Amino acid sequence: WVNEEDHLRVIAMEQGGNMREVFRRFCVGLKRIEEIFKKHNHGFMWNEHLGYVLTCPSNLGTGLRGGVHVKLPKLSTHAKFDEILGRLRLQKRGTG
Repeated sequence: WVNEEDHLRVIAMEQGGNMREVFRRFCVGLKRIEEIFKKHNHGFMWNEHLGYVLTCPSNLGTGLRGGVHVKLPKLSTHAKFDEILGRLRLQKRGTG
């Protein structure tokens, strides 16, 4: 994605749960993008103390975020679902 929160967002995902392959594919794609930037004398902003410098402070450092989508049918209909999510500091997404 271009012009997102940090101008550029690289995403790798697949069904099935092979996280190693997803991460490998992500690294290959990011490396190719970085090579293109360097070829045109552009690079990612880097600071020795902070790591990669991005517009959002929560993404400083590696700039890497990982996530997993888990399908748990009918779990969101449980009466204590929202309370449990709150205690675990989790977000409810894709529950219709």
